[in-house]
Parts: sequence; structure tokens; C-alpha cells
Amino acid sequence: MSPTLTPLHRGQARQPSTHGNSAQHPAQRWGRSPQHLDAHAAVAQVQAQCPQVIVWYGEASGCYYLMDTHGLHIRTSFEGLRLLVWGHLHRPHPRRASGVGR
Repeated sequence: MSPTLTPLHRGQARQPSTHGNSAQHPAQRWGRSPQHLDAHAAVAQVQAQCPQVIVWYGEASGCYYLMDTHGLHIRTSFEGLRLLVWGHLHRPHPRRASGVGR
């Protein structure tokens, strides 16, 4: 028999099932597999420290992503992501010219 898809419920991934198979597979959220929980937790901490950007971990690629006003930045390691975020947090702000408009 060919597999069919079970109905999709909020927060659950579609899981294939076969008719006549009584074994039930627990549905998981997409993008939150147990083997990548540490990466997701680390990215959540970075996101909390730097709310002006959006960061996430791609399980399929194994890369860390950062989106800012300049575009999408991809890093292959968490350390690379941290250095990129550090640059955002410590970037010098342009100074206003003194005496202008007086």
C-alpha cells in the first residue's frame, strides 16, 4: 500500500502513515528536531541580544543565517555568527557634524 499523509494539526509536521500499520509516529514541529536543539537555543540567545536583526539556524544546511538591512548573511559556524552579531552591536554610529545649522 502507498503511504498517505495524516491531517496537519497546529504545530505538527505531516507524518506519512500506511493503512493497516498500527504504529504511530509522534509528529514534530518542522525545523525543531531534537538533534539541533542546542543550535536553536544558541541562536535564540543571539536574537535576544541583537533584536534589530533576525537570526536562525537552518537544519538542512547546517548554517546560521542573519538578515539585516544590508541583506542575508550566511555563516557555517556559530562562532562566525557571533562575530557578525558583535559587529552589529559595536558598529560606530555616524556622528552629527558640530556647528551645522547654528
